[in-house]
Amino acid sequence: MTQLALVTGSTSGIGLGIAKSLAEAGYRLILNGFGEPEVIDQALADVGAVSSESPLYIGTDLKFVLFHHFHP
Repeated sequence: MTQLALVTGSTSGIGLGIAKSLAEAGYRLILNGFGEPEVIDQALADVGAVSSESPLYIGTDLKFVLFHHFHP
């Protein structure tokens, strides 16, 4: 079974590096972060190049999701 990982901050820097490492290890990836559309497209291409499956992208600011989950 393929494992799934959600990596926040994965459109650049350390988060992108972690996403690539997980993709190389066989994980299916969901990228999350901010940036210009070209930056996001490049991150998806970079991760996709080392992954057996195309990564997904969710641009939601997760702090709001978590806040509403823990503070109903």
